[in-house]
Amino acid sequence: MNHETSGRLTLLSMPECLQRLRPEVMVFRTLVGLDYEATEVALISSLERLTDWVLNLVDPAVPEQGSLLRTALRRGIGTLQVAPVGEAPCQNLVVGLETLLDVVAQALQCLRVSAAPGPATPPWGFYSSSLAGWGRAHQCRQVEWRVLSSAPRPPVNRALLAGRVLSGATLAFLEQHVGVARLWMHQPPAVVEPSVPLARWVGEAIRRLAHRGLWKCHVPPGRVWLHDACGYLLWPLAGQDLMKEIAALTGELPAETPEHWLQDLVRAGCVLLAGQEALITVPHPLLQRPVTAVRLAQPLEAMLLECLQ
Repeated sequence: MNHETSGRLTLLSMPECLQRLRPEVMVFRTLVGLDYEATEVALISSLERLTDWVLNLVDPAVPEQGSLLRTALRRGIGTLQVAPVGEAPCQNLVVGLETLLDVVAQALQCLRVSAAPGPATPPWGFYSSSLAGWGRAHQCRQVEWRVLSSAPRPPVNRALLAGRVLSGATLAFLEQHVGVARLWMHQPPAVVEPSVPLARWVGEAIRRLAHRGLWKCHVPPGRVWLHDACGYLLWPLAGQDLMKEIAALTGELPAETPEHWLQDLVRAGCVLLAGQEALITVPHPLLQRPVTAVRLAQPLEAMLLECLQ
């Protein structure tokens, strides 16, 4: 934020907030893809805690247009919509929760909430209690919010936020099915600036996919493979993977479709051309048939080969 804005807000209850967000919640839970019972245990329980934590607090990026939770849910929906076909629901759950936590953590970094009026009341400390709990403790229904300027501030620790927001039922479910380390390891999302080369975001996305084991060489689902010391990406599926990771890092999809994004990758020198074309037809060692693929340019190809070893 390069300027300060402020306003006054009447806090709603957690059920009222969820009712207002019902369309987004329904789409989000559908895209995660868990069965009804697992959704209630692993997702809704944490959505309720997250709602209790920030209630109808404004989105600092567009405070006049909507709530922070609506922005987070819509960002999560966008991320899940580009999830690879056939992705396990448990992995979708992790991706969805990660996106929600990222958006909320980034927003809380530049918001200050205090009682209105109530100069003697300490401001809300988002690590110490939920906004609903803080409001009850200080008998406060109206708050004043302020979007702070761009002066440097310590980043919000997403691990601490996750530990307070995620329900015990969600954590138990994740530990049983996929683990929870990923939600603790990631740092707050970086802000995309024009000066940041696209290749840097692609490289970070490759590291994340390889680190979590979603991309493995010559292993189903076969997004990546090697041939004659060259690394290939199955397109557009590998492109969707990369787009989803960059969306999780930056908060925005890099393009509407992998096809459109491929043009940006060509212009940025991230992929090699075969004549005038970025897409090539090569045999796939797992699928045993010709497929469309792209080959990364150096040094991204070297990074891919190193991550897959």
